[in-house]
Amino acid sequence: MAAEAVAGLLTSAFVKIAKDKLGSAIAQQANLLWNFDDDLEDMMDTLETISAALEDAEKRSTKEKLVRLWLKRLKHAALDISEILEDYQDTTSDQATTAKMPRFLSCLPMGYKRIVMANRMKTARENLSKINMDFPSFNFKQGTTTTIEQCYDKRETTSDLPEEPIIGRDGEKQKIVDLLLSADANNDEIVIVPIYGLGGMGKSTLAQQVYNDDRFKRYDHRVWVYVSQDFNLLQIGRSIISQLPTDGGQQNSSTNQVIKSCIRSLLHGKKVLIVLDDLWEDQRTELDKLRMLLHVKDSMIHVIITTRKEDIARKISTSEPYKLQPLKDDICWELIKRSSKFYLKSKKEKLEEIGLDIAKKCGGVPLAAQAIGFMLQSEDDESGWTKINTSDIWNEPCEDNDVLPSLKLSYERMPPQLRICFSYCAIFPKGHNISGDDLVHQWIALGFVERSKGMNCIKILLEMSFLQVSKLHSTSEERVVRYTMHDLVHDLARLTMADELIVFDAAPKRNAHAHKYCRYSLLKKYDGTTKLSNILPSKITVLRFSDCGKPNIPSGAFSFAKCLRTLDFSESSCILLPDSIGQLKQLRCLIAPRMQNKSLPECITELAKLQYLNINESCQISTLPKSICKLGCLEYLGLSGCSRM
Repeated sequence: MAAEAVAGLLTSAFVKIAKDKLGSAIAQQANLLWNFDDDLEDMMDTLETISAALEDAEKRSTKEKLVRLWLKRLKHAALDISEILEDYQDTTSDQATTAKMPRFLSCLPMGYKRIVMANRMKTARENLSKINMDFPSFNFKQGTTTTIEQCYDKRETTSDLPEEPIIGRDGEKQKIVDLLLSADANNDEIVIVPIYGLGGMGKSTLAQQVYNDDRFKRYDHRVWVYVSQDFNLLQIGRSIISQLPTDGGQQNSSTNQVIKSCIRSLLHGKKVLIVLDDLWEDQRTELDKLRMLLHVKDSMIHVIITTRKEDIARKISTSEPYKLQPLKDDICWELIKRSSKFYLKSKKEKLEEIGLDIAKKCGGVPLAAQAIGFMLQSEDDESGWTKINTSDIWNEPCEDNDVLPSLKLSYERMPPQLRICFSYCAIFPKGHNISGDDLVHQWIALGFVERSKGMNCIKILLEMSFLQVSKLHSTSEERVVRYTMHDLVHDLARLTMADELIVFDAAPKRNAHAHKYCRYSLLKKYDGTTKLSNILPSKITVLRFSDCGKPNIPSGAFSFAKCLRTLDFSESSCILLPDSIGQLKQLRCLIAPRMQNKSLPECITELAKLQYLNINESCQISTLPKSICKLGCLEYLGLSGCSRM
């Protein structure tokens, strides 16, 4: 399935957001002097008519290029309407204010705004009308949009059951344990056993099984390090040290020599199990440095490494690396049965025949079996299972680095609201440790989900294996639940956001106009030397800084971003918020932990729509502006770790 085909499946979600805003604007219209009734109601009628057939349109978009192009036009039109209505609501607020002014002062600015808004409304209405003219030619079938509750919440009580045992890997677990322990007789000081295999095969899960085996619980220390594609020897060393009993002070050391000395001191004479999960580095020189870092004289260091590539496994291994084989079809069927709640189904004999055929198509990949099984929960009859079994998606070629057909199929069958919440996770880098609270409030800020439904979306994505509870250790004393995404799932999220997301490395010089439909941006290694307005479009609604260290954010940097709703500095250490932050009138969600300001900028109280403010671990903060009570929409203020308060 091409990227544009997957991306088209988001159209219904953006149309729903536009309809909700139109409904709100129509309700306000009666109390205002604006005369946009015809524009608003005409656009609402058009979207209501189109919405009834969007389910069929999105299904057909995976095969028909013309349908995909039509959906793309509709999606962009819905986004434009939403942005116009944001400005419309702001302008109506201004109208209420200026109405109290003397008439000769208020008429000029409001008259100008009225002309501008009227022109924008007219353009949006005409654009939508052109899209609607093509609508009948497709002969879409009328249907109803599925809600999250209808499709996924039939058996909420099952979420409280204890975690179910891992199926089909007991033999592999014992082999890994034997490989590690057999070296004891040879008095080897370090044993490295890599586990390699395709993505989604369960390498990390197998490593976790070994990590929690009783024989290793008796070791002096056990350490789990998530490595990921960003190989950084300093970070690996710091992560190891942070999980060991220490007097402190050396975790943040800036040189490999100091890190190495600290590890030698802490592990000398100890028996230790270290898991390095998801290693991508293939340069022998770097792998040799890693091996030297882990080698401690007079100690027994056992290391498990998980990687997708055999070449990496052989370069780092001290013995024959272990290739994790696909599960047998009958084991995949057991996984499908468990995650589909097969025991509750009627006509089990008929369904089992179809289910066994589906299991064969999972290719022995546990992640695929779990995802497809959860999707089958809501299918109680033979026709539903047959429809999934005969989907064309199964026939697509699947390369080693491709998104699994089963995951695409699961995404295609998600309700629109859940689909857009999942797709938004593409804004995070691979392997990122996602804060559940931050994620839910970003969804809310963008109008993707109601406040009461946010955690339910996370719960469903967990059940589908589209999110996983993070194994990483939190660096904060704050009790925050964090989540990660499997690499294959992350690849799918990036596919779905093909039009809306751009990722910049080191802020290269690009023409912002080339990304006019981009709404979300992940900016990596930004140093402040490039103007944000030169690389980002003015319609940007989410801006996330990643791996930026201490980015220099010049005053006025965000003045162009009138539509910005979420600003996230959670991966940037020692950020200094500029005094011009108050220019972001649409900002709902500001995440700036470890901020270095001694006090919040006074202008932050100008963010009238701010709902979520996270400045946890900002140790320099000693005071809050007295006028912070002016933030009438503020629902959460995170101050954990602000020790000077």
